[in-house]
Amino acid sequence: MTPADLERLRRVTSQRLARETAPWRQMGWASRWQQELAFEAVLDVIPPGAGPEVRLLDVGCGLGDLWAHLRGAGRRVRYLGVDVLPELVERAQARWPEARFEVADVMEIAPPAPEEDAAPDYVVAVGALSVRLDGDAAPGAFVRHLAALARRAAALTFPTVDARQRDAGAQGLLDAAFHDPVALYAAARGAAPFVAVREEIPPGDAVLTLQHGVPAAVTRLARRVSIERGEPPGHEAAGALLLSAALFEEAEAELALAPPSAANLAWRGAAALGRGQAADAERLLARAVALQPDDAAAIALLATACEARGEAGAAEVHWRAVLALLPDDPQAAGALARLAGGRR
Repeated sequence: MTPADLERLRRVTSQRLARETAPWRQMGWASRWQQELAFEAVLDVIPPGAGPEVRLLDVGCGLGDLWAHLRGAGRRVRYLGVDVLPELVERAQARWPEARFEVADVMEIAPPAPEEDAAPDYVVAVGALSVRLDGDAAPGAFVRHLAALARRAAALTFPTVDARQRDAGAQGLLDAAFHDPVALYAAARGAAPFVAVREEIPPGDAVLTLQHGVPAAVTRLARRVSIERGEPPGHEAAGALLLSAALFEEAEAELALAPPSAANLAWRGAAALGRGQAADAERLLARAVALQPDDAAAIALLATACEARGEAGAAEVHWRAVLALLPDDPQAAGALARLAGGRR
């Protein structure tokens, strides 16, 4: 953070601390329920049932209110709150002596190596983008850095441009930051496989999530499907759901718990292809086709697996089988033309 940014943040925070008495107002929130809603929005990236071994980094922890929210909700995590302002860290530690707080500029924390056990699983920032910053903590760089720090997911709240009119005339507006959700989403793309923006914190704040692993929503739905449909149909349905989200390893784990029906084997073969395991895919898909010889989709996947292994002759046989079932199939016709061209 540049000296000018740090001075601006210190000035805005000092004014709030002197002017307000309620902790949430001192942190810039209009009401306690709005702050609580923001906490729930960022914590949504943590799957239900996550144990106390989960590491959570709270960036811009302020007075430690997120720790209090976690404790009140009965959620146990390995919490670390960091803030660039020593005064806030001191106050947070005095309020919650059982929690851990440190003075740190998150932009100076190096992303951990993948094998580092101490790396945070989740990184959240509530309100950290509400004050205008012009240096290395500009919104795009800030968002991407949080994603790089997190092993599983990062989530942060931000005031949207629609909130500017709402706050017109508010004290300190010149130092306030408002962000275009579309622009922030564009800046975040590529920092994690799953990026989403939700404008769900009235009256004008949004949450940005960047997830490296299985999105919590997919996990919750897959678990619900598995429970509602019972076992083994539940595992098969959950596996198909995960496969549709391109979560190949997770899909294979669920599908392996169900009996090896033709559909199950075909889905597992598709998951193996997604993981780049062409040999496993060919083996599974061959079994699927043996059980259901008229499944054109499974035969097409088998042909694709054969091509991936360099078995052009076998691939051609399977693509011709697809055309026999679906004479107008453009994928099979294109594959045969490609294979024919390769022989010339």
